[in-house]
Amino acid sequence: MENETKPKVIIVMPAYNAATTLEKTVKDIPQGFVDEIILVDDSSQDDTVRIAKTLGLTTMVHSGNMGYGANQKTCYDEALRRGAEIVIMIHPDYQYDSSVASLFCGDHWKRRLRHHLGFSGPNTERVSWFRDAPL
Repeated sequence: MENETKPKVIIVMPAYNAATTLEKTVKDIPQGFVDEIILVDDSSQDDTVRIAKTLGLTTMVHSGNMGYGANQKTCYDEALRRGAEIVIMIHPDYQYDSSVASLFCGDHWKRRLRHHLGFSGPNTERVSWFRDAPL
């Protein structure tokens, strides 16, 4: 069996007034597959930031409400700046079930993504790093 290194996985959370659901969202994330969770708060009026810090999340706060698009951009920029190889966005309002987040990192997902994007054929030189990555 090859000696594979685990990709750096960062979960990002664009937050606005998510104090009532943040803890449940974080607690439902499966342990052991994520390297860091970054919460970007868009100038919430509740205790979102305090709760995020209590949970040990890397927490960033916009100085004013910049909107959802700007919040997403900050999330992705920060995750990439920190060297993420896989970035998973989870809404801290529990809009989606955070307990399935690890499914986006397994071999099954990588195979499906390769097939869906057409990266399995011989004419994929541009994306050979993905096509040839070990499963």
